[in-house]
Amino acid sequence: MSLVKSLESTKFANFQPYYLSGSFIVGTKMARWKQDWTTEEVQKLRSLAGTMPLMKIAAELDRTTGSVLAKAMEEKLPVIVHVRSGRA
Repeated sequence: MSLVKSLESTKFANFQPYYLSGSFIVGTKMARWKQDWTTEEVQKLRSLAGTMPLMKIAAELDRTTGSVLAKAMEEKLPVIVHVRSGRA
């Protein structure tokens, strides 16, 4: 069984191998999954933006803070970002 076949049949099935040449595997790369924003999610983001921190909105919408920030900026919505003090 080749290494590629063994990767496909294990928990690494969502990883896509990339190659240097021929069948030599250099590493694996996680497949990107893009989830489009629904109308309901955008409405909820609009209602929460400016009223609670970005991290809480992301948790509420079950999205990453980066995706919520990007969508808020795209929609020109106010964003509250808490900066943790005392950390380097």
